[in-house]
Amino acid sequence: MRSVFTGFRGVRLIGVISLVSIIGGCAIIPQNSNTSYNRNAPVAERDYLSEAVSDVKIAPWPKPQQVSFVARIAGGGGKPRVTRADAIDAYLVSIQTASNPMQLLANDARTNLAAADRLDRAAVNAMSASRLSMNDVALVEDAIVALREHGQIYTASVKALKRNGFSVDATALNGLRKDYHAVIKQLGKTADKLAEQIEHDRSQTFATPKHLPDL
Repeated sequence: MRSVFTGFRGVRLIGVISLVSIIGGCAIIPQNSNTSYNRNAPVAERDYLSEAVSDVKIAPWPKPQQVSFVARIAGGGGKPRVTRADAIDAYLVSIQTASNPMQLLANDARTNLAAADRLDRAAVNAMSASRLSMNDVALVEDAIVALREHGQIYTASVKALKRNGFSVDATALNGLRKDYHAVIKQLGKTADKLAEQIEHDRSQTFATPKHLPDL
């Protein structure tokens, strides 16, 4: 079994380390959230929602960056862009020294999926919060985009481990895909319900008769 990652898609180890250094070390190891959902607390549920979204977006690799159409025409310019392939390579390098890289990957993925579950509960609780807006729905949708990307990166990393001689259970890969598919589907349903609640509240507000002063 190979114990050192070198040359993933032609990227040398020193190149990946340099990439992480250039972007300021933004590869973050997921942390368990201490977010509480005590509905008797004075903090608004929408604050919990925002915190839960932030937890979901945490990932143990540099965040891939999109390049605008204008930037592509101009040749990219500025700081080096982090592609999804770069993120995968950086993550593989970060877990290479573990006694069981696949187990470490599974733990990271479970942490992310647990954060997604907390977000779903926060979004449900937020339906009773005041002053909700479609911006809150957009937060959940942003988290869904991040989850989809995380699932793709974890899946690609599992495949890379297998290609490089590590023991990978086929059921683990299928389970990873199913878990991300399920949580993304659930969050999508919750986001739809949240949007419906906001629209309902708006219609109720407009439909409420206003008190008019006597003439």
